[in-house]
Amino acid sequence: LKYFRVTGAATATPFMEAAVTYLEKQGQLAPMPHWCGIFALWAARTAGMNVGGWNLGKGISSVTGYRQTWTPGPGDVGYETLDQFQHHFVIEKVVPEGNVFRLHTIEGNSVPNSNHKIASDRIHDPAAKSVQYRFYTCFE
Repeated sequence: LKYFRVTGAATATPFMEAAVTYLEKQGQLAPMPHWCGIFALWAARTAGMNVGGWNLGKGISSVTGYRQTWTPGPGDVGYETLDQFQHHFVIEKVVPEGNVFRLHTIEGNSVPNSNHKIASDRIHDPAAKSVQYRFYTCFE
């Protein structure tokens, strides 16, 4: 609930705080919205970055103070499309591995149980023709 309140997402609808606080069915996230992007924005706002509030259903690209970047770094937010779902993550570290980069990430609302996750399994290839990831920064 703290993530939702700090980012402004808790006030998106009159029922949002209840949906975040109480699961209607154990093990089922809905009707609580997916919160991976809200977690990423919470991290930036808690760190004192001058960024706007969450726009429910629109992703990090719609948050004032963020812009797309082609060279991701620590503190930036990554975004990927997984089938019909999207997922946001905070980049902790970018490690060069030849012509590609291994992304070390911190994530909220992660598989398999909608908890936090620390990972290093994403490989970013800047030369790839298909864009698997998009990156957004709030740094100058």
